[in-house]
Amino acid sequence: MQYGALSKYGADIPMTVMGIVMKVFQIVIAFVVGVAAGCQPIVGFNYGAGNAERVRKIFKTMLLAEGIIGAVSMLAFQLFPVQIITLFGSENDLYNEFAVYSFRIFLSAILLCCVHKSIGIFLQALGRPVLSMTLSLLRDFILCVPMILLFPLLTEPGVMGPLYSGPVADVITLAVAAVMMAPTLRRLEKA
Repeated sequence: MQYGALSKYGADIPMTVMGIVMKVFQIVIAFVVGVAAGCQPIVGFNYGAGNAERVRKIFKTMLLAEGIIGAVSMLAFQLFPVQIITLFGSENDLYNEFAVYSFRIFLSAILLCCVHKSIGIFLQALGRPVLSMTLSLLRDFILCVPMILLFPLLTEPGVMGPLYSGPVADVITLAVAAVMMAPTLRRLEKA
């Protein structure tokens, strides 16, 4: 609200728009978690039975499904932000302008988010809860919260800075997820 009040958007527009963006984000993540959680018992059973080939196949299929969800979402957010925002009501041009920026910037790396969220759930299915929890906390709390507080100080107007916290956190979290998954995938290849 503080930075919004200093911008041309005022205090209310950024708060309202980000509430809608976060609701839409949660809808996409609900699909991602649903697919990954649906795979979880199958992965756990096959991993426990020593069927590494099936675990690898499930992982690849899950990543493909999550990638499709992420790609469709990303395209929708980049191509149709006004249409999505009007599902929640229509406002003035300034409101729509900030909504377009919000969807296109904050959700620009939703594909990466879909992938690293599913990797976290996959790691949990393999009995690696610490790695899974680390990935979950990394994006949403360890990275996003400090960046939301720091980025307004680095951009002008300050209200635009927090929009970059999402994609930056997604890129970093996916890199960490890849590093965490590499030894697990090597072990599955050898089994």
